[in-house]
Amino acid sequence: MRRLLLLCLLLLAGLLAAPHAAAAGISILRNEALSDFPVALRFELEASSATPITDVLLLYTEGSGETLVEVRPEFDPGTTIEVSYERDTQIYFLPTGITIRYKWVLSDEAGNTVETPLQEVRYEDQRFDWQELTERNVTVRWYEGGDVFGRKLMSAVVRTLDRFKEQFGRELTQPVRITIYANVDDMRAALGPNPREWIGGEARPDLGLIIGAIDPDDDAEIGRLIPHELSHIVLHQAAETPYGGSTPYWFDEGLAVLNEEVSEPYLDQLVEEAARTGQLIPLEALASPFPADYEKALLSYGQSASIVRFIQETYNRDQFAALLEQFSTGATPNEATLAALGVTVEQLDQQWRQTLPPVTDPAPTATPALHAPADRFDVTTSGVRPPAQPGGENTPSPGNLPVIGGIPTAWFLAGLALGLGLLLTGVVLIVRAIRQ
Repeated sequence: MRRLLLLCLLLLAGLLAAPHAAAAGISILRNEALSDFPVALRFELEASSATPITDVLLLYTEGSGETLVEVRPEFDPGTTIEVSYERDTQIYFLPTGITIRYKWVLSDEAGNTVETPLQEVRYEDQRFDWQELTERNVTVRWYEGGDVFGRKLMSAVVRTLDRFKEQFGRELTQPVRITIYANVDDMRAALGPNPREWIGGEARPDLGLIIGAIDPDDDAEIGRLIPHELSHIVLHQAAETPYGGSTPYWFDEGLAVLNEEVSEPYLDQLVEEAARTGQLIPLEALASPFPADYEKALLSYGQSASIVRFIQETYNRDQFAALLEQFSTGATPNEATLAALGVTVEQLDQQWRQTLPPVTDPAPTATPALHAPADRFDVTTSGVRPPAQPGGENTPSPGNLPVIGGIPTAWFLAGLALGLGLLLTGVVLIVRAIRQ
C-alpha cells in the first residue's frame, strides 16, 4: 500500500513538473539594461536552449505608460545566443530620471516560449556623485552643496506641498523625482533637443520629473524654481482623471508663479505697461502654450499670475477649488469658469482688465497680417520660465548680438553695403571716362 501511494505521488509530481520543464527549455543566462548617459540606453540578453532559439522580441515602455514598444533586434539563431539593442538617446531623447520597464519574449524551434518578468531600469546622469533625500513621495537629487543644500531643497518641497494641500486639499498621488544641477552648463546635456537659451529648469508632469539648475548658495532660486516646477506636477496629478482633464496654461503657469517664494515685481510692471499700451494678450489665447519669443513669454507669465491672483482675491476659496475640480472633469476653460465662478472666460478677462491702468499710450497699429504668424504654435518647455530677473545673463545685450569676425553683424552688413556702393560708383566713373 505504501509503495502504491509513493508511486502515485511520484506520478503526480511528474505531471506537475512537465509544463515547467517545457517552459524551462529556454534558459536566461543574462538580462541587463545599462544606462550610458547621455548617449544611449542598452539592453543586453544571453540565453540558451536545447534547440536553436529562432525569435527574440524586446518590449519596453517609458514611465508608467501602458503601451509597449516592440523591437526585434538582429541576432544569430542558435542554441546559445547573445542579443543587444541600443536606443540612441541623442536622437530619441530620454529625460534623466525616467524609469524604463522592459521584458523579453523568446521562442525556439521546439515551440518553447519564455517571457521574462517585467523589469525596471532608471536612465540616470552618471557624471556626478549624487546625494538623495526622499520625503512626502518626492526624491531630491544633487551633487554640490552637501547635506545643508539638500535639506534646503527638501524644505522648499515640503512648504510647496503644504501650500497646495491648504489651497486644494490635494497631495501627490505618484512619486516625483527632482534632479538639481549646480549650474546651467552641467544641466544642458539633460535637456531635450534645442532648449531655449533662457531655460533654468523644466518639469515633465506626465513623468513626475523635474530638472533644474541652482547654485548651492542661491537661496532665492531655491524658493523660485522648486515651488514653481513642483506646482506643475501636483496640479497635473490633481487634474489628471479618467475623464482626461487638464488645466489651461494661464491657470497652470499663473498658479506656479504665485507659489514661488520670491517676489517678481517686474512681471506686474510688464502687465501694467501692456495695459497702458493696449498690448494685453486675450485670456482665451493664454489657454494654449506660450510663445517662444522671450518678451511675449514674460508677458504671458505675468498676465497668468495676475489673473490667478485676481480670482483668489475676488472669489472665495471654495470657488477657487471648484475651478480645479471642473478642469479635472474635462471641462473646457469656458465651461469651468462658468460653473465655478459664474462667468465666462471673456467676462473674467474683462473683470480683470478693469483692475489695470487704462490705455493711455497705445502702441502703433500694425498692418494686419494676411497669414497667421509662423510661430503661433511655438511652445515653451513644459513648466519652464525665463530667468527670474530681467537684465540677467540670458537677456539680449550688445555683447550677445551675432558677430562676424569680431564685428557686430549689423555693422558688418552696413559697411559691406557702403563698400559695394562706392565700388559701383567707381566703375561707372571709369566707364564714362573711357567712353569720353
